[in-house]
Amino acid sequence: MLFVPLLTLALLFTAPASGNAVSLTEDEQAWLRQHPQLRIAGDPDYAPFEFRNARGELIGISQDILSYCLNVLAIELVEVPTHNWKQAQDHLSAGAADLITVASQATHLDKHLAFSQPYIYLPVVILTRNQVDQQLGLKDLYGRNLLTVHGLGVNNYLEQFADKIRLVYAHSSQAALQQLSSGAADAMVMNLASASYQMQALKLSNLRISGEIDYTYQLAFAVRSELSPLIPILNKVLAAMPTEQKQQVIAKWINLEQYLWRPGNYQTLMIIAIIAALGFALMFALYLSLNRKLTIQNKALEQKSRLLEKEIEERKLLEVKLKEQVFQDDLTGLANRRKLLERVSLEWPRSLRASRPISLLMLDLDHFKKINDSFGHDVGDRVLVTTANILQDSTRITDLVARWGGEEFVLMLPETGHDIAMEIAERIREKIATTELDHQGKTITFTLSIGVATTEDGEPSFTELLNISDMALYQSKEQGRNRVSSIII
Repeated sequence: MLFVPLLTLALLFTAPASGNAVSLTEDEQAWLRQHPQLRIAGDPDYAPFEFRNARGELIGISQDILSYCLNVLAIELVEVPTHNWKQAQDHLSAGAADLITVASQATHLDKHLAFSQPYIYLPVVILTRNQVDQQLGLKDLYGRNLLTVHGLGVNNYLEQFADKIRLVYAHSSQAALQQLSSGAADAMVMNLASASYQMQALKLSNLRISGEIDYTYQLAFAVRSELSPLIPILNKVLAAMPTEQKQQVIAKWINLEQYLWRPGNYQTLMIIAIIAALGFALMFALYLSLNRKLTIQNKALEQKSRLLEKEIEERKLLEVKLKEQVFQDDLTGLANRRKLLERVSLEWPRSLRASRPISLLMLDLDHFKKINDSFGHDVGDRVLVTTANILQDSTRITDLVARWGGEEFVLMLPETGHDIAMEIAERIREKIATTELDHQGKTITFTLSIGVATTEDGEPSFTELLNISDMALYQSKEQGRNRVSSIII
């Protein structure tokens, strides 16, 4: 069942608020003094995150968050005029602008950009007409018409269910909502914030939010790479933004209650019965509170309960932190072997059921021991981190990059056939081969060898396919290194 608190939490910013204090290093303060002004290229039509009002001013959730950050840092904002989102991106790439606010690192792989931590998560929800009286998941839409909008990132996720769901594409979110309202489709998917805002703006009172799917947008700030020192500064300010202020920003632009799924008649009767029982219990508690001794005991119990709740919350936060450490490589920040195997347990059965291709890339840095012996382990670590960053930048959000151990890496590419996997591998090999590191005035270059293995129907097992990719890697090593070899099953 969807409730307002759950959905509101889904929209909150990623970093925990620690108050208004922001601790900047001397270098960061000096950088801010040298850059008192930033040029922004805005998206004029992405309500409620960023859009122009009747006076032509950029407003929205992203603008409110950016204004908070720049006020804390005392940076002046200058707008570069834009007519659409593509023009905003072009201005940033060409150096005519310094910053955009509604970027997603998963869909913007431009090597000339630097990204902040995501400041907002956007769950994708299922919209229906009011006649639907139950909560829906993606499986409930099998065999039905599902509306979506051309160009959305969620479409790549939905297209893997194209054999079960009839996808209908609209040219804009407004057009899709109006088609759903008129009965042209059974349901529609859209990010939660835009859905709530657009339904209110279009006054579509016969629509509601009836569920959500397993897909989440993440919005962040993006700047030109020359301004990358600004990113850790922005991350600090976002982390220090008070929770109350975050909630106020969301409440200013989004009203979720009007469109949430509501219980049917039977469920309403159950809720009334529960409320009645709670009311009786409350009256009984009030009677007991007349007794002074019991009141003192109740207060003591309440204090213990609050302490216990605080301890439970701290334990949950610690568990989340420990889980991240368990599944993450300390040096590169990539997924480790444990995380890869967990992901395999999800992807492999799905590939087997759907008879969809999946590819594995085994990558190994050439002569890595020689780099450590010649320049030291610090330089070796730089090579590993640089390689990890290139691998992350060269893959899609649905792919998984893992450090297998030492100088070996593994890429798992779901929904990827042999030809595309070879293209990705060759692109990575070329990027690594042309990368240079400076160390004490010396230029360091390095290469890697890659083995590619592809299965078209989920067979053989992951372990067998991994061994095949390792065999292909061995071929690359035997044939002179710095090359790609493949074996297709």
